[in-house]
Amino acid sequence: MNIKGSGTALPFVPVESGEYEVRIMAPGSENYVSRTFYAYGWGDTDYSSFEVSREGEVTITPDKTLYTAGENAKLLLKAPFDGQLLVAIEQDNVLTYKFLELKNKSASMELTVSKDHLPNIYIDATAFRKSVDMSIPLTVAHGVISLKVDDASAKLNVAISAPEKSRSGIKQTFTIKTAPDAEITIAVVDEGILQITD
Repeated sequence: MNIKGSGTALPFVPVESGEYEVRIMAPGSENYVSRTFYAYGWGDTDYSSFEVSREGEVTITPDKTLYTAGENAKLLLKAPFDGQLLVAIEQDNVLTYKFLELKNKSASMELTVSKDHLPNIYIDATAFRKSVDMSIPLTVAHGVISLKVDDASAKLNVAISAPEKSRSGIKQTFTIKTAPDAEITIAVVDEGILQITD
């Protein structure tokens, strides 16, 4: 296909859940650029959909790297075996937990992110193997990730206006703009010191 301008759309509908890779190369070239992504739906995975860890690890894949309050986080959880999955939402303590059933070595869940989850939460998953599955010696698998949560209203935008150049012994005027009634700290540091301290 011909790619023109800033990009070309390539429609693609995955036929089943799994990990996909897109490769782009010029005709006749051995080199390519690639990008991988997951596609999954509720209850349509099979044993070959995902590569799973055989080292006792539950892999947790969120649909985004950063969430804001009110958004739904979609999580894909992959384990080395079928069984029960205990998922805990944690900070300095356990906020909530739920049990999921691992079918075809995977499970999906949605979590509504709230302001109580600022600045981040931990998703902690422990899988327990069904006793009838003897294809792998593991009986328990574990995984944990951190989900970052942001609140734009809690972030102060700070703008500093200052002369580009200065000389010693000359008074300077700096203008700092931010939200009303905010407290600010200003540090003026010599460039030579910054070079020494890196």
